[in-house]
Amino acid sequence: MYTKYAERQRWKWEVIDSHPTGVGGLKEVVVLVQGRGAWSRLKYERGVHRVQRVPAPSRAGAFTPRR
Repeated sequence: MYTKYAERQRWKWEVIDSHPTGVGGLKEVVVLVQGRGAWSRLKYERGVHRVQRVPAPSRAGAFTPRR
């Protein structure tokens, strides 16, 4: 998401460090973003961002509209 945004803003970005998981995903990625206005637009995005996956069986009945 952030790399696509950086590309649209014509900022340069590079992966500094990444830590893959044992099941084919990524646990942690550190990215350097450089360009005009990058700090002012991304300053509140620094730090840890957590993505949580919901297992498929839980997703099926997660929303039941009331009648």
